[in-house]
Amino acid sequence: MFGLVLSALRARAAQAWAVFVLAVLLVTAAAAGPWFAAGAGRRAAAADVAAAPAAERTISVRRQTNADGDPESALAAYRDTVERLLPGFGPAGAATVGVAADMLLNRGETTTKIPVVYRDGACQHLQVDGRCPQAAGEVLLSVAAADALGLHTGDALELRNRPGAKAVPATVVGRYELADAAGAYWGDSLFRAGDGGPDPMFTAVGTFESPQLAGPTFAYTAELPESAFTDPGSPVADRLRAAGFALGRAGLTLVAPGQGLVERIAADRAAIRGGALAGTLAAVVLCWFALALAGRQTARERRGDAGLLKLRGGSRRRALRLGVGQLAVPLLAGLPFGLGLGWVAGRLLGGPAAGLAPPFGGVAGAWLLAGLAAIGAVLGGLAAIAAGELAVLRAPVAVLLRRVPSPGKARRAAVDVILVVLAGFAAAQLWGTGLRTAVPLLVAVVVAVAAARILAGAASRAGSGALRAGRLRAGLAAVALSRQPGGDRLMALIAVAVAGVCAATGGWLAGFDARDARAAQELGAPRVLTVRAANPTALLEGVRRADPGGREAMAVVVDRTSGPPVIAVDTARLAAVAGWRPEYGPLPSLRPAGTGADEPGITGGRLVVRARNDGAGPVGLAVVVQNTVTGRRATVTLGPLDRGEHEAAADVTGCAETCRLVRLDLIQPRPAGAGGPSDELVKPTADTPPSDVAAATLTITEVRQEAPAARVLDAAFLGDPRQWRTGPIGPAMQVSARQGALTLSLPDAAWGFDDRVYVMGAGLPLPAVLAGEAPAPWRLGDPALDLFGGGAVPVHVAGTAPLLPVLGGSGVLVDLDAAERLGAGGSAAGTDQVWLAAGAGPGLTDRLRAAGLTVLGEDSVAARADRLAARGPAVAERYRLFAAALGLLAAAAALAVAVAAERRQRGADLRALRVQGLPARTAASAGRAGSGAVVLAGVVTGLLAAVVARFASGPPLPYFADGWHPPAPPEPLPPLALLATGAVVLLLLALVWRVATAGDAEGKTR
Repeated sequence: MFGLVLSALRARAAQAWAVFVLAVLLVTAAAAGPWFAAGAGRRAAAADVAAAPAAERTISVRRQTNADGDPESALAAYRDTVERLLPGFGPAGAATVGVAADMLLNRGETTTKIPVVYRDGACQHLQVDGRCPQAAGEVLLSVAAADALGLHTGDALELRNRPGAKAVPATVVGRYELADAAGAYWGDSLFRAGDGGPDPMFTAVGTFESPQLAGPTFAYTAELPESAFTDPGSPVADRLRAAGFALGRAGLTLVAPGQGLVERIAADRAAIRGGALAGTLAAVVLCWFALALAGRQTARERRGDAGLLKLRGGSRRRALRLGVGQLAVPLLAGLPFGLGLGWVAGRLLGGPAAGLAPPFGGVAGAWLLAGLAAIGAVLGGLAAIAAGELAVLRAPVAVLLRRVPSPGKARRAAVDVILVVLAGFAAAQLWGTGLRTAVPLLVAVVVAVAAARILAGAASRAGSGALRAGRLRAGLAAVALSRQPGGDRLMALIAVAVAGVCAATGGWLAGFDARDARAAQELGAPRVLTVRAANPTALLEGVRRADPGGREAMAVVVDRTSGPPVIAVDTARLAAVAGWRPEYGPLPSLRPAGTGADEPGITGGRLVVRARNDGAGPVGLAVVVQNTVTGRRATVTLGPLDRGEHEAAADVTGCAETCRLVRLDLIQPRPAGAGGPSDELVKPTADTPPSDVAAATLTITEVRQEAPAARVLDAAFLGDPRQWRTGPIGPAMQVSARQGALTLSLPDAAWGFDDRVYVMGAGLPLPAVLAGEAPAPWRLGDPALDLFGGGAVPVHVAGTAPLLPVLGGSGVLVDLDAAERLGAGGSAAGTDQVWLAAGAGPGLTDRLRAAGLTVLGEDSVAARADRLAARGPAVAERYRLFAAALGLLAAAAALAVAVAAERRQRGADLRALRVQGLPARTAASAGRAGSGAVVLAGVVTGLLAAVVARFASGPPLPYFADGWHPPAPPEPLPPLALLATGAVVLLLLALVWRVATAGDAEGKTR
């Protein structure tokens, strides 16, 4: 029997090679899926880990305890304890230990709560202007904190753990900036500035020997290795949960990263698995259909073999082995080649495989699953071939030896109806599942099968009419199309394969647009620099100095900690630098009235105030000024002023360049017995007893400067109520501006009052664009924002937007210049950025550094889109395109089999027509036109099926695993891409058809 099979294969070598190619495609499709899922899953997880904030990759173990006078030994013992209870999370050398305590720092009338910290290797991750602390009491202050507190290198200060406690002396030995703010070293929030609070004060470990720093927080911080997230057998959440339980029993607290990163990795892996499964199933089913069609197309020549075998007394089993064997041998021969190609394809598409999730762990598990999938695919192919041979076994010998087989139209029609019903039912079942990517292909099956049946009948009628009209070439081609055995199924197969390629290509191309749109929305501009500036003023002025033309760079502050989140942009440059995307909606004017108007300026070295004290006791005035270039603030304390009208003067520092007047504060002498000089002016705090706070009324009639002499606030300004504002939250002191004077009044026991009055730097309320729902406090009262920690500022919702740059669907957009003027009493709590236009010059970054800005990092729309392309859905879309290409190649191979199988009978028919007088050229072209018409009809039907499937299958799948949708979804099947794909597919199939019909030379029809 084996010899008969080999003889048959040698006699029909073209058919055998075509089946071999189909087998290789089938096994490649089945084996590539597991390898792709294993490699792409790990690569997507690695991309997620690399893009995650440091806080999501860092764990911290904390305990509040005493150093017992030897903090260095206590830290070493703490490290040993934690590492004994926290095994298996990477090398111990990568971890650091530190200690932190919150202390109070008194500076004049203000008391600031500031963290005092020590951490291993801190100076290696800082840019220090000065030197690192080496002895107890030496401290480093951040540039922002030093500017806000008015401290410089060499200044002495006093720290207390509570009001009135014994002071811990300290000396500022330097100022610092974070060298790698986005690095894993700073992932522990204990060593970063809190919400709205100052940056930590770094010190030497010996400082914690002081008993005044009792009960500090010890911290052990370690970055989780990438393998903790990427290895399928490393469930980081379960391990952290077990470690947290063990640490908790020892009195330690594990601060684990949030579940955001773990959930993103799981979502990406699920998208990759779903895409691999859907693509693999689609390609395998198409290959099975192509194999079944190949078996049917070659059955005509095998029918004679089976008939002769039966005639000579052979059994049905022998006939089955003879028929199936002719296709099974090339099918099995393709198994090893397909396994190898599947491994190569999976590696190229998904990267090196690190193994699959349990129970298929490790590379060996991937090989096992790929082998099982390949064997299953081959067995399915054998079943498809055997099903076609069963009809041969049931036929009598007379039917098998007849040259023209029975058409069996009724049976074929029933099969088509069943196929359409099953495809429609499967599409409905898969609609809301992770395999929804198969829905367009199933819809294409319904359209293609129905179109094939209609086209076959139409071709028969058209062929008869053309022959009667004398159009022999067209008539013979149409008749050949209608009468070709299995021609309708071949056309349906080609149509489904073409529709699959079109859908996959459209989705792949749409993914580029979706990723570009997301990257542009998340960044806001083509390029974005993350910078460090002392304050918003320094940021604005630095950008304006680096780009005086206003065409290349724009200052931005993003504060996600605010409620709601706020993005402040220099709207004067927005159109030139970043533009305003259409999906954001119309952009109203965000420049309030009065912005940029003349403000009270101070250029002198001494400030003088004339005022009348109508209160019972002395009172002082604190004048807060801000340098308009550096943004540094200073407080000038004037007084105390006794009852009656007096003048008070004080020196002004930091105003060599122009300063603007920000606000005025009422202050009073320190109560007796409160510690410190009794004549020192202080502001009442929440700890001040109400009995120590007296009523105060101060009427200011003039503020002027000396050296050079100039008037700062004249009677017109002081008496204009439009120039002054109070804080909108909490009870405010009484402010009266009239008759050329400004009167400030506080009642008795006014420690709960806001004793500040602000210069109106810009018109109020501040215009804003709101995205999402308004915060609950806004719905209950007047909207207000705390801009840069400088106090709440009334805002007006000038417009709404479905989406905002950077913030997305929830947040507020305001003008940075106006916000900085109105919130100048504080310092930015958000992230400083510089947005760059697409055509920004290469030297702009250097000019920004020269302007005093520290560049911490850079990102771009192109770079972020590339990172998004490594995420799960984008990777799965690429595999879907690969699987669709395999399905198309399977259809091409089935076309080659069909042409090769019909060559002998087609030649005989055409020779008979030549005897009847048909011209040779007409006979040759008609011989090829039948199969060519099948190709053309299949491609056209496939394009139509792709369009129908696009609208019938509903909206496209999410382009991102986290559910982010583009505000203006890209067209998943653009007409230009559809036509281009159709042209490429038609060219490929035409090439296969031309090669397959090359043997139908004109001479063979003679």
